[in-house]
Amino acid sequence: MDLGGLYETELRDLTEAIVAYDNAGEWYFQDQAEALSNKAFLKVADLSALNGDYVTAIEKFERVAKQSLNNSLNKWSLKEYFLKAGVCRVAEQDLVSADRALEQYLEWEPSFGTTREYQLLSNIIAAVQEGDEQLFTDKLMEFDQFSKLDRWMVTITLRIKEHLQSAEDDML
Repeated sequence: MDLGGLYETELRDLTEAIVAYDNAGEWYFQDQAEALSNKAFLKVADLSALNGDYVTAIEKFERVAKQSLNNSLNKWSLKEYFLKAGVCRVAEQDLVSADRALEQYLEWEPSFGTTREYQLLSNIIAAVQEGDEQLFTDKLMEFDQFSKLDRWMVTITLRIKEHLQSAEDDML
C-alpha cells in the first residue's frame, strides 16, 4: 500500500500505483484482511478508471461490492460501489452492459433501488441512451445539490459528457 501511495502521489505514475495497490489487495485478501484488501482494490478501481481502464475499474468495484454484501459494516457503501461501476460502464460506452448491471445490482441488494445513487445511475443511462446532454447535466446537478460529487465522479462524468457532445456533433 505504501509503495502504491508513493507511485501515486510522489512519482505520479498511475500505472505502477495500480500494480502496487492490486498486489497489496491480493496479499491482504490471501491473509483474510478483508478491510485492507477492499481498501486496496478500491484504489485500483479509482485509479484504473481515471487512467481510462474501465474494465479493471468495474471488476474491482464489483468485487468489493460482492465482498461487502454480507458485511453489515460495509453494506452502506454498496450504493457508491454500484454507482461507480455503473458510471464506468457508461464511460466505456456500453449501455447494454450498464442496463444489465443495474438489474444485477438490484438482485444483489434490492434496497439499492430506493437510493438516490440508483436513481442517478438510471438517469445517466437514460440520458446517454437518448443522447440528451441537457438531461444528463440536469440530473448530475440535481444529485450534486444533496450529495456533492467528488473529483473522481466529476472527472468520469465529464468524459461521458464529452462523448455525448462529440456524438451530437457527429450527427450535425
